Amino acid sequence: MKKLISFFTLFAVLFVYNSCSPNADRDGDLLFGVQTPVDSGTTNPSGTIIKKVTTKDQNGVPSIISYTYTSNQLTSVSFGGIQNFDLTYTNGKITKIASTTNIGSITSVTNYKLNYTGNQLTSVDESQDIGTGVTQNSTSVISYINGKVSKIRRGNFDFQTPPQEQSYSSYDFTWNGNNLSTVTNTSAIVAVPVPPTSQTFTYSSYDSKKNPFNTLPIEFNIATIFSFNASLALQGFSANNPTKITSGTDSGTFTYTYNSDGFPTSVTENGQTSTYEYY
Repeated sequence: MKKLISFFTLFAVLFVYNSCSPNADRDGDLLFGVQTPVDSGTTNPSGTIIKKVTTKDQNGVPSIISYTYTSNQLTSVSFGGIQNFDLTYTNGKITKIASTTNIGSITSVTNYKLNYTGNQLTSVDESQDIGTGVTQNSTSVISYINGKVSKIRRGNFDFQTPPQEQSYSSYDFTWNGNNLSTVTNTSAIVAVPVPPTSQTFTYSSYDSKKNPFNTLPIEFNIATIFSFNASLALQGFSANNPTKITSGTDSGTFTYTYNSDGFPTSVTENGQTSTYEYY
């Protein structure tokens, strides 16, 4: 049950981030207790768009995620000052994302380059420097079926010339209409002769209300799915809000309150509550 709660409310990591990824330093847990307000210089976008998510742990310690917009475009996201994303647009498309992560005395910088075929995001190149002068490179390839994301596979490469894939992580998706039905998370080390590890989450009993994270650019959700933004990125794929998530014998049931625009203002599972604020 705890894994499902954490998956939905951001307080733990999907198993892939604690498995065989060589990028475990960036694919780690979300830290608690740091508050970051929305930039006061933000140009408020029109319509109802997510502004802030606050989740309190069982001790009442808050974890805050804030979203900043300029001229109606998402320009930055802050995970309590632990990880920050800054977005760059070209002709209305997100083409670059710069991410800075601060954990203890370690600061890592990850640059994302988003590549399109027509208007569809088809790959994301990542380069990460954790301050050692050595850059770790990864490439995510995105596949689609009937216009919906069916698979995102990230290969992590070594420092040889030409680079060789060391390991990979992937998400496979099935859909029911405009909502996710299942998400299967898989990881493997290429050079180790052991089967990949995987876990499947099933989303069900969706409400008919609007999903706050579906207001974010889908390209941002796709590009940052292997980061602290993982659980929110996955939530943002669906048009509505699941009231049940299962994995194996575990299950979690989620209860929402809504505003007059049909967006959730809070979600509660097993005594833990996340609250949502909007522009």
